Amino acid sequence: MENEKQEYDKGSLSARHLARFLAVRSGLEGAMLEQFRLLVVRLAEALETGDSCIEAELPPLPESICIGAGAFASGAEAPLVYDGKHLYFHRFYRFESRLAMQLLGLAGWRRKLPAGAGAILEQLFDGAGLEEGETDFQRKAAELALCSHLAIISGGPGTGKTTTVVKLLAALVQSDGELKIALAAPTGKAAMRLAESVNGARAKLAGGVAAKIPAEASTLHRLLGSRPDSINFRHDHTAPLAFNVVVVDEASMVDLALMSRLVDALQPETRLILLGDRDQLSSVESGAVLADLLVSLPQCSMVLKKAWRYNDNIRDLATAINGGEAEKAWELLQGGENLQLLGKGWRAELGRRSEPYMKVVGDVRRDGCDDVAATNVFRAFHAFQILCATRRDSRGVKQVNAAVTRHLAAAGFYCPGEEWGARWYAGRPVMVTANDYSLDLFNGDIGICLPGREGEGERVWFESGEGFKVFLLNRLPSHETVFAMTIHKSQGSEYDTVAVVLPDAENRILSRELVYTGITRARKGVIVVAEKESFKRAVITPVRRQSGLRELFSRGL
Repeated sequence: MENEKQEYDKGSLSARHLARFLAVRSGLEGAMLEQFRLLVVRLAEALETGDSCIEAELPPLPESICIGAGAFASGAEAPLVYDGKHLYFHRFYRFESRLAMQLLGLAGWRRKLPAGAGAILEQLFDGAGLEEGETDFQRKAAELALCSHLAIISGGPGTGKTTTVVKLLAALVQSDGELKIALAAPTGKAAMRLAESVNGARAKLAGGVAAKIPAEASTLHRLLGSRPDSINFRHDHTAPLAFNVVVVDEASMVDLALMSRLVDALQPETRLILLGDRDQLSSVESGAVLADLLVSLPQCSMVLKKAWRYNDNIRDLATAINGGEAEKAWELLQGGENLQLLGKGWRAELGRRSEPYMKVVGDVRRDGCDDVAATNVFRAFHAFQILCATRRDSRGVKQVNAAVTRHLAAAGFYCPGEEWGARWYAGRPVMVTANDYSLDLFNGDIGICLPGREGEGERVWFESGEGFKVFLLNRLPSHETVFAMTIHKSQGSEYDTVAVVLPDAENRILSRELVYTGITRARKGVIVVAEKESFKRAVITPVRRQSGLRELFSRGL
């Protein structure tokens, strides 16, 4: 009893409040009451760390508080659901069970390769760059999408996921005629990158085929029709999306709730194509949906294995990290070309790495800003990005941003008496931290403070598929400076060089997936700030998220 009370007292304040609220209504007393309160705290805290449920042995509970999965299916409502060995909050069991049922329906729709599709695929996938006898997994992924309403395509950086999906869309429109296709991603950054990649691949197709593949991509929230001040969307099973094909990039970032709502909004005949890297971090919110689907639905999954365009040393480092080979990864960092390990003086070095960007900003301040100048600024900004594991410790985002701005001020990029003390200054990069649907700005979008067009005062410029969106400073939603960002926030982005900054002490956030995600944001070079022990501890620590999806799929629910 004493141990349970101590564990309960360690729970977060919100978890303990919820436990007390439900305990009062449970009708339990004595030891069973304490056990129940502890279970609720464990479940609430599990959700905060990304789990959708916990494994538990339950005491007898009234159905007004906890029901079994069978009772849930009959329509009864209670705050908790117990399914086999998994304890859920009602809402998350609904998400998992409905998602499993709907995806099993999509997975069950199979057909033979359409007549004439073989010749189309032969033309699109000519085998260039493959060794004799080497399997063309990109073509196999396209065949999968042609024969099924659900295709899950996973692959690391440089394995050609976007190239594959453009070719398979080309095959679909040539095989099935007119199709309404939607391209989407979890964040604005990821949607913009998807559109850029698709447009690059479309340019290699015949004009008539390319015209049938959309040039723009949207966020999932925009696709589903976000409603201000509501968790619900305009599109659901009662008002489904009017698309024949929906492609979702960066699917590892899609949490359980959002994936469930997306699938709920599909028409029965809609094809769903999910793209992502199974080795990246899972979503910030609950669930590890992409990983669960790849394991549970192998008949609908394809893993791309050949890296076509990627720095060999970064690829070798990523492979070592994924394999849990901590010593090998550490050795690569110390001697690999385009790989660098920083020790003392790392703050000054990261500040120096930010100077070329500010020099480009200086040219704009002198000559004025237009779309061409803004493009050059964003290109310079994307050349180098600092990625931190944490937000608020000595190596977190807040401290590193402060160190970089101090370095730039000392290097003479601003006059401290005039501009540096101001909140805004030309070149200040900011990340939006709250959605604003009226401005079409979303959490994670990055803008840069620059002079306005035609001599106007300073504005914040954001890249978009149609060019740039420019806003007055006082119109922005909540935001923060972003010379450095968290690794989580970097998902869906790419930079020429990244600096991955890990804590100098043990931290529960460190994991193999975190380090892998950070280094694979880089195209050309990786810098790591870490002590050997903390780096190795991260590499040997994979993330384990508790979910009931795999069991639901195995039961055929």
